[in-house]
Amino acid sequence: IAPNLDATLAPRFTTKEGIVYQGEVRHRLESGSYQFFATGTWPDSRTAGTPADATFRGSLFGNGEFNVAPNWSWGFQTQLVTDNTYLRKYGLSDATDLTTNIHVNNVDGRDSFSANAYYFRNLLAGTNRDDTPWVAPTVDYEKYLGDLLGLGRLKFSSNAMVLGTPAGLGSRRLTGSFDWDKPYTSRGGEVYRIFANVRADAYSTDKVPDPAAPGTYFGQETIVRALPTIGAEASYPFVRPDPGLKQVIEPIVQVIYAPNIGNNERIPNMDSINVEFDDTNLFSENRFPGLDRWETGGRANVGMRYSIYGAGGGQASVLLGQSYRLKDNTSFSDATGLRDQLSDYVGAIQVAPNDNLAAVHRFRINENNFKFSRNEVDVLARTGPLTTSLGYAYFAADQAVTTATGAREELSVGATLKLSRYWRLFGSTVQDLAN
Repeated sequence: IAPNLDATLAPRFTTKEGIVYQGEVRHRLESGSYQFFATGTWPDSRTAGTPADATFRGSLFGNGEFNVAPNWSWGFQTQLVTDNTYLRKYGLSDATDLTTNIHVNNVDGRDSFSANAYYFRNLLAGTNRDDTPWVAPTVDYEKYLGDLLGLGRLKFSSNAMVLGTPAGLGSRRLTGSFDWDKPYTSRGGEVYRIFANVRADAYSTDKVPDPAAPGTYFGQETIVRALPTIGAEASYPFVRPDPGLKQVIEPIVQVIYAPNIGNNERIPNMDSINVEFDDTNLFSENRFPGLDRWETGGRANVGMRYSIYGAGGGQASVLLGQSYRLKDNTSFSDATGLRDQLSDYVGAIQVAPNDNLAAVHRFRINENNFKFSRNEVDVLARTGPLTTSLGYAYFAADQAVTTATGAREELSVGATLKLSRYWRLFGSTVQDLAN
């Protein structure tokens, strides 16, 4: 159509369901770009009482990003479908969760502002759409306040959110927090960091399910809560240089204290459900991914890291650690490995002998029986224009990513072949090893 605009029409002809019309539009502007992929059909056959009982079925997927002013941008993502089975029925997508979003962002150095609105849809059988939330809006703001006269770095963070469901659950949240930390390295090589956080939340909620009495709900509630947290972290890297080789052994200890006030069940948990404990958040001050839940109580996180560096650029590392609590934290489920006073063991082994070969092994070992709760291995290799990957993953039956059918175990293989500057050939497959 034009150097910055094109369209593709690709109708799909079927023997029993008529024509599935498909079209894509891509458009680049001075301020950004957008694209849409739409499909639709008027099926020849309809099954009463099913999602297929409709005169029209279709989908609209798209996205766009635009710069509107210095440091300011906005964008959108659309994932809309007429019914839950349409995409799989016609082989268009295997997606089970769809997200439609519009957002505005501002980034100015270390300071940032973002506003988002979300519409979600779950396509799995048995899902009750009345329980699927919408968010309009959620607003985040972060302001870096700088180093306070050499006494440490201070940051302010805030969030405002309005959430609801068709069933009537509502949650309106306003939160603000100050984070302060002070790093220090001694002449002897010890590395220290002291930190503190003060956070306050205000909630207005409606029709939150009562976990103690299934089928009943709390009424309209106004909840105000606050949590101060203080902590310190220390590590002492022991370095041994040898000809062509350098070895580093680094013990790490982190101690955190916050009042053991737990979490209020009258606040709906909409953004902190999936907690994953692994090597990446062993030393996190709060392992809940969202704001509806926070980590309280006294605890210590302990780990040991061993690293080796070769003169030719090769390197390898091993990290193993565990978390200790003064009291059990019932805000975490048993499946996370964080609920008891002694957590599961987490660790990672990474090996990269050169730029063309890398292997990573991440694991979580049950503290009671020393069996793997999670076990993941990934290998990436490059030779000339060919890049190959091999992955293995095991998740015990009690993990959030598994189902009532039991443990999940799978093997994945992938490859990418660079044919030219602009062309690549790729493929991948996943094999279920558990069923």
